[in-house]
Amino acid sequence: MKYFTILVCCLAMIACEDDKDETTLGDDVLGGWSITNMGQYANADCSGELDYTGWALAVAFGVSMEYTFNADGTVDVSTTAFGMTETETLT
Repeated sequence: MKYFTILVCCLAMIACEDDKDETTLGDDVLGGWSITNMGQYANADCSGELDYTGWALAVAFGVSMEYTFNADGTVDVSTTAFGMTETETLT
């Protein structure tokens, strides 16, 4: 379960954008967020069609993810799979 959670978290945090200077979280980001959809671009340069089948399969097995962004710069990541929830705090 732990490895599955780490894998899902890593996939969720992969973003297709240029590296930017480190920024602080604004009030509009703080609080709870739920992952409602996730896709993968057809090409490594973030172009082409998005493929949502991986997320659809995960949801079919009861996977859900929630992030809570805290003012101290930490984020609580809660992953539910197969009826079990695991929460980790990241910085």
